[in-house]
Amino acid sequence: AEESGEFKDVPSGAVLTLYYEAKYICITGGERYYTLNEALEAIKESGSTEGTIKMLIPEYAMPADDKLVILSGYNITITTASAAEGYEGEGEAQAEAVIKRSASFTSGHMLENKGTMTLDSIVLDGNNVSAGDAMVLNNSNGTLTVNEGAILRNAKGENGGALYVSGGTAVISGTLSENYAANGGAVYVNG
Repeated sequence: AEESGEFKDVPSGAVLTLYYEAKYICITGGERYYTLNEALEAIKESGSTEGTIKMLIPEYAMPADDKLVILSGYNITITTASAAEGYEGEGEAQAEAVIKRSASFTSGHMLENKGTMTLDSIVLDGNNVSAGDAMVLNNSNGTLTVNEGAILRNAKGENGGALYVSGGTAVISGTLSENYAANGGAVYVNG
């Protein structure tokens, strides 16, 4: 039994072995990956500048070290996998996979776009974490498309809760809801 971080009733000198089973969170090019960055690296290593990262699990608590940066010259789509591809949330009330800012991810953007990025049938959830930065940053060279079916919600930032546009092009057909910021509410445009 575990209580307050200490194990009780364990004999002195006993060795405890804890097991954690890692879980694949996404798929690209038919291969499964444990992090978004592993999937993006696989696209880069394939020699292609285009790819789709499809989420396999209904909810992913995104840590700060899995922040995704789409570089100039790349065209990346982030979406929810189909049941045939192994999506585990099929049949749930929330059909789209949710990429949620983890509670410890209190600084920085979840996604940074310097190339071309499309969000389609996916939910980005800021988890009401006061992060200081918007969930998504679209840089001056970036082209961002938030398709109908994509949702950006529950974000708190200084300049734009959901989206900070520092230039480039941003086309939003999806839903922005419950986003807060000192400047810009859901979206802040600078440039």
